[in-house]
Amino acid sequence: MGERWLIGFPPDREGLVGWTRPGEGVRPVRRDPLARVAGEVGRRVVLVVPGEEVLLTRVVPPRASQRELEKALPYLLEESLSVPVETLHFATGPRQADGGLPVAVVAERLVDEWLEQARAVGITPEAVIPAPLLLPLEPGAWSLALMPERVWLRSGVNRGWAIEAESFGFALRLALEEAVGDPPRRLIVWRGAGVGGEEALSGLDLPIEWRTLEGDPLALLAAGDRPGEGLDLAQGRFAPTGRLSGVLRALRPTLALACLWLALRAGETGWEIRQLEARAMELDQAIEQVFRESFPEVKRIVNPRVQMNQQLEALRGQAGGAGAEGDKGFLALLGRAGGSLREPPQPLVSGIRYAEGKLEITMRLPDLQRLDALKKRLESHALTVAIQSANREGDGVVARLRLESP
Repeated sequence: MGERWLIGFPPDREGLVGWTRPGEGVRPVRRDPLARVAGEVGRRVVLVVPGEEVLLTRVVPPRASQRELEKALPYLLEESLSVPVETLHFATGPRQADGGLPVAVVAERLVDEWLEQARAVGITPEAVIPAPLLLPLEPGAWSLALMPERVWLRSGVNRGWAIEAESFGFALRLALEEAVGDPPRRLIVWRGAGVGGEEALSGLDLPIEWRTLEGDPLALLAAGDRPGEGLDLAQGRFAPTGRLSGVLRALRPTLALACLWLALRAGETGWEIRQLEARAMELDQAIEQVFRESFPEVKRIVNPRVQMNQQLEALRGQAGGAGAEGDKGFLALLGRAGGSLREPPQPLVSGIRYAEGKLEITMRLPDLQRLDALKKRLESHALTVAIQSANREGDGVVARLRLESP
């Protein structure tokens, strides 16, 4: 069938794209105008698109046909998305053993733009895959690629994310908490020369294997490319014509039976969708409860990762706007407090809020003595600390501390 060629999309401001072919070892990555690349690559082409533009999530719907799932997915995810579902494209992966269904969500406009640019020079890609899902994946391990401005995580065949470098430590810890039932046994970290990451990864109860990321990250993705893996966005109306025709031909022998089965299921479909909507509402309520504990000022819940990034951006904006008072901003206060919060016994932080130069942290500690000791450690880092509340709950103490610069 020939080799698969990888092209990084979209083209940069100069109209250049990175491209290479997968295989064993590190393959060279070239950067050329897209029209020139079209004359070099073979017929099997994969567009590698920015992971920052794609939400990779998971739902557990009831058993249903592919067509029924396509109709139900927007309703399942509507309340967790920040834009109208009519503007989005939903792609799914194979159903997992526990009934879970991997889902990728991306703006339809972006997929149209990517495919139009490729087809304009005669390239018809056989797959469109988010960059994080092409990272090499080893048994029992998560893969992390650190770059100066962004970070990719692949936590499963069809799981992962891409995020700005400044926020990846928090996002990684959140992902590990969500994976409590199936945690990784080790973390493989690729990074280029001059890229740090040690501080953000410190304190993880997880073995870390550091590996060198040489040259263009697309070379690493080419080494991890496995045809059939990685959630493909080229589905539905974006599917290649040849693939769609083949599927239709395969369905012809069973078309009559399928029509009969759909007729029998028609009466059940409405009930199932109502059940899905009820389940989605329950999940939304649970998500809202957790989110409001961290950000009480939030009135409407959107996708947790997207909203977390928005909140962090807003906090960074407040910190950056401090001018000469920058040493009193959010990042400065959090940086000074971080060392004390990491010292054993570490408090369990459940909420952080910043406003008007004051940082409020809600946490749980074993007892009041540990709370007092933490207060003294924080004050030793040039912080004014006030205990706003301290209540005994179960076998511990839930406290709220207010930190500010003197």
